Amino acid sequence: MGERVVVVRSDAGTDYDLGDVTHISVRLSGEDSGGALTVFEVSGEVVRSPDDARLHLHEDFTEVFYLLEGSVDLVTQDQRELDLGPGSIIVVPPGVAHGLAPNGRWRHVTFVIPGGYDRYFAEVADAIADHGPAADRTTISARYGTYPVDH
Repeated sequence: MGERVVVVRSDAGTDYDLGDVTHISVRLSGEDSGGALTVFEVSGEVVRSPDDARLHLHEDFTEVFYLLEGSVDLVTQDQRELDLGPGSIIVVPPGVAHGLAPNGRWRHVTFVIPGGYDRYFAEVADAIADHGPAADRTTISARYGTYPVDH
């Protein structure tokens, strides 16, 4: 973050509609943090079985989830942590396939280290605006080192 203190007020953020049941609000971009991290808030209301968690991995960054509301199940290829509630923290290192299965209304803050993943949300939102829900997210995800993984 360099030589200056970065302050993000509670009403700041860039909201993205990615055409699904979750809401994304980028609170701190990689650019604003000098490349150190990206911070975004995710909220929604969905019930997903752990067997239906969308496993994916990130090649080059660590993802940290801090659960604020509701409960989720964490699924990796080797582990299941069920019914994680508010205050739970999940740290996923690069290369580890993972997915979250929410249990209703939920909200969490995600920290991505190093920063820059906020550009992914902007690209997906632009693609959806141009091509609708059928926009090619797979190609965009690959540009950011994110790949789907089979259970």
